[in-house]
Amino acid sequence: MKILIALVIPAFLSLTVASSFAPAFAAPPKWSCSSASAACIKLYSDSPELAAKCQPARASCMSTGTFVGPKGKAFPGMVKR
Repeated sequence: MKILIALVIPAFLSLTVASSFAPAFAAPPKWSCSSASAACIKLYSDSPELAAKCQPARASCMSTGTFVGPKGKAFPGMVKR
């Protein structure tokens, strides 16, 4: 019985603490296609063949709203600007 109580209390406290900060972290700002492209170019600055794929990914993002990075990972929900 003592072990069960020890496991329940920390879980309850962590939920209470997390929910008290929920409004501050509720909606992170959205990335734009341009900012994702700039971050992509900076990230792959040491690899010219990958960095060269960032601008076409930006152009595609401007029409679809999904940035697909040079390695194929998709980031949906981008702001088209």
